[in-house]
This record gives sequence, C-alpha cells and structure tokens, in this order.
Amino acid sequence: MDHSILDLHAFREQKQMQGEEKAADLLEKAQAFTERYANIRESVRAKSLFRKLLSLPEDSRLTPIQERIYSEWFLHDYKTIQGLTMFNLFLRNHAKELSEPDLIQGALFLTSTFEPVKVKKVIQNKFELSILDLYSNEEYILVQRNMELSEVKENGTYFIRKIPLMIRSFGIGGVYPFHDIDILNEMQKEFLLQKQGIENYTWRAFLKKNAVKYIF
Repeated sequence: MDHSILDLHAFREQKQMQGEEKAADLLEKAQAFTERYANIRESVRAKSLFRKLLSLPEDSRLTPIQERIYSEWFLHDYKTIQGLTMFNLFLRNHAKELSEPDLIQGALFLTSTFEPVKVKKVIQNKFELSILDLYSNEEYILVQRNMELSEVKENGTYFIRKIPLMIRSFGIGGVYPFHDIDILNEMQKEFLLQKQGIENYTWRAFLKKNAVKYIF
C-alpha cells in the first residue's frame, strides 16, 4: 500500500482517538456540572415531565434502567425553565474555559438524541458495533466504550445516542433494546402528523422531543 495512504489512515486514526478522548472528557464535565447546577425545582419539574412522557403515575418510583435513561434525557433533551438543555447551559457557563475544538464538539452533543437502529455486527475486541440507521438506512461503525457489549445482539433493534467523529461515531449513552419493529412505524406516523404545517421540522427534532417515550 502507498505510504501516503498509510500515513493518511494513521492520521485519521489518531484524530479519531483524540476525538473520543475529548468527547468522553466533555461528557464527564457536563454530567458533573449538571449534578451541581440542577436545583431541586428543576429536577422535580423534569421528573414529572419524564413520567408523563412514559405514561407513568406521578408518584411512581423509577426503575434502575428508567433512572439511567432519565439521566441521559435530562442532560441532553430536557428543556429547562430557561428553554435550554443542561448540556447547553454547561457550554454557556464554561465557554471561556473550553477550547474552540471543545465548543465545536459540544455543538455535536447538542444535536444528539435517541436514535432507532439495527445492530448488524458486534465487534467485541474493538468495542464497536456495525450499525444500520432504521430511518435513513445509513450504515456506520459505532464505538461504544461505556458498556459491556455481550448483551447486545446482532440483528437486534436498539435506541442509541452518538456523535459523529473522524472515522467512527462515538456512543455517548447506553444501548437500549426495543423488540417491536412496529414502534418505528408508529414513530414515523407521529412524525408526519407533527410535521404538518411546521416548515423545516426534521426527524431529529422529532426524536429530541419524543424518542424517549418509545424506548419502553
């Protein structure tokens, strides 16, 4: 193989690893900020809305898996009283401390959402999943370093959250199974209903608002 091609591949791999390290660090800082910053009023409001989205009784206790999904949703999707997500507030509060690459990557986090996908292949030794996006039919590789992949099944359907990087996408949440493919049809029907009369309403905007209620 031509040395220039090898050098380009090595460069892209290096940038991928740097991107993953920065993304993991940024996510950790945003989570720590959220734990410190979110007041009781905001947390109570968020929990109430989360239960409504899941059609749960107002006083119900969340299960461990619901708590995990709630934490992701609260950080990335929930709109605070100020109309911003917690991740957005984190970026605003730390804008002077973060580097330009951090802020650029932060913008990718702001668009992340739960996405319905099919796992085509599990590559355990590399912490990677070969993914098919069930809406766009796009195929890509997802690096999923924050969980054990032994429970992820090939040809299974899941909700994932990720950001794109140099070569592979980077998972920034869990991998949550859904077993009824009709769920996707229900989501698409609701998306089309909500889209009526709303110019530039996108599938991703729909997922940011509604995807969490389809996970369970």
